[in-house]
Formats: sequence, structure tokens, C-alpha cells
Amino acid sequence: MTRTNDELPGLLVKAAYWLSPLTLVWCLFFGANLHADEQAHHWLQRMNTAVSELDYDGHFVYLRGDMLDAMQIRHRIRDGNAREYLISLTGTEREVIRDKHSITIIQNRNGEMHVSQHSNAGKLSPLSSLKPKELENNYRLLMGEDMRLAGRAAKVILLQPKDNLRYACRLVLDKDNALPLGVTLFDAEGKQVSRIMFTDLQILYPVENVLAADGQSLVENPREIPRMLEPVAAHADALVSEPQETVDPEPVSAWRFDNIPAGYQLKNYHLRDKTEASERMEHFVFSDGLATVSVYIEPQTTTGLNGEASLGAVNALGAQVSGHQLTIVGEVPVNTLKMLLSGASIGAG
Repeated sequence: MTRTNDELPGLLVKAAYWLSPLTLVWCLFFGANLHADEQAHHWLQRMNTAVSELDYDGHFVYLRGDMLDAMQIRHRIRDGNAREYLISLTGTEREVIRDKHSITIIQNRNGEMHVSQHSNAGKLSPLSSLKPKELENNYRLLMGEDMRLAGRAAKVILLQPKDNLRYACRLVLDKDNALPLGVTLFDAEGKQVSRIMFTDLQILYPVENVLAADGQSLVENPREIPRMLEPVAAHADALVSEPQETVDPEPVSAWRFDNIPAGYQLKNYHLRDKTEASERMEHFVFSDGLATVSVYIEPQTTTGLNGEASLGAVNALGAQVSGHQLTIVGEVPVNTLKMLLSGASIGAG
């Protein structure tokens, strides 16, 4: 919900001359506090516990630019491991199942169902955990005003970037269990560039009694959990690849990045060796604790992206460097991608 200038506290108006333009935008639109509230840390910690321990079913919409997708998700935790089931409700018929080992994709192609399996590449759920202390290096953590979403009372956390190398983020957390009901990204002008919003979210408790959030009383008459989805058997034409281990890229990669944007660090590296079905590809993942940027490096082709492309908050940048195709993708401003590209080189040092 937006706020008007008339709703700003008088002290804030008097002090506006020393506030940064982005801070003013946040105060005008969201009624945010101007200090890193301890409550923001508390709610982020509650959120981390919720997304890693709770089972839930829900429906959400994902807005990117002028494209709107609707999804259904089931999320289960068993023996400390997540199992997720995602189904598209708009566009191409597609179902995705992820466990700790692999991701299975079932989709309709011209009336025929195709199944493929790949190594686990991360969570399907839009609900992710965050580290408040790490975020404070690049964002101001603020409490926004309470609101309602998906028919539920909610707390609002605002992550305000300290520079122009990342988007601002608004998290809307369920007041009862701290699961995110909405995640919205904004550019430096306060314009919404992407939004994930749950329309309903149902918490499911295991058959055995478990402690409710924040150590409250034991759950009474727990709801029976629906039967877990069985692993999808590998189809005859399925592409099955073994899970890749995260490794230090230095011993195996000749690529280096000498202009990594401030606040971002190399978090993951994957190498796919050349096979009969695919070319060698290197995948670097940089992150600031919230925003993530992927750099894909393959042999140069005539079909690779050359220049910029965008869809909502997702920007992509492609170029040819030293006989290779570099494609850089992330929910970050395009200038962040350009910095990474400008420092990419092979065989240096």
C-alpha cells in the first residue's frame, strides 16, 4: 500500500534535506522507520525458522514486467530435507519436483508429456532464508507498517539498498508463523519491478505433535498431512545428470573476474564437462546475501545473447569474450551485470 506525503511525521519532513533520495522514496511510499529496528532482525530470524521447518501448501502469483504467472506449491520437510512440488496454473503445463538429490520436470510439449531429471539446482519455493548480519553490509533493515495479505495479518520488513547495485525488497511475513506471504522488488525510483504474492497459504502439521511457532502450546488435533509425492521414475528419454559438488573454481577454471560489484561474493561454481549432448559450460554464482547473479560461460556460438535483455526485475547481458559466450543473468540492475562483464577474462594472472 502506498503512503502520501501528508502522512509523513513532522520530524521526518523537517529532516528531509539530509535524507538520500532513495530513503525519501521509501518513507513516502511505505511509511518506513529510519533505523535498523531490532524487530526486523527478530522477524527475519523467525522467517528463517519457518521456511526451513514448516510444511505448507499454497497458491501464488508471480509478476515480472507485464507477465503474470500463477503457481501451486507443496513443501514438505522430512529428516531435515525439503521436498517440493510446483505446478504451473498458467501457460505451458509444467510440473516440477525437487528433493535433496534432483529436480524432475514434467511438461506438455505439443500434446505429449516429457520428463527430464537434473541435478539439484536450488529451491523451487519463493520462500527463502536470509542472514540479517550479512544483509546489513549492503542493506538497511527497516520495519514497515503492518498490512493484510492473502486474508492474513502480516508484518512488513523493508530491505533498503545502500547503493545502486541491487534492488530494494519488501517482505510481507505472516504474523502468526512468519512465512513470507509476499516478496516485492523495487528499483531506485521506487518502481515495482517484480512481485511474488501468495493468494492462500495453509500450514500443515505432522501427525505427531510438534511445537508451534515461538514455543507456544502443543498443537491440538493436528491435521493429517497428504501423502508425499513419490519420486518420478526416470523416463526412457529422460536426461539424468549426477549432482554437482560445489568446488573452488581456481584449480579447474582459467576465468577470473576483476571487477566484482561491491558487496557481492562468489558463492558457487559448477562445471559441466562436454558430452555428446552438450558443450562444456562453467557456471559462476555471485550473491550479496539477497540478490544473486549467475555467469554462464560456453564456447562461442552464433545463437547466444548479444547485448541486453530484461523481464521485470530479471536482467540479462550477453557478449563474446576470448572465443567464448558469456551470459550474465540476475535480479539486479543491469549496471551490476556490466561491471561483472567488464572484469571477466581468461588466462590472466
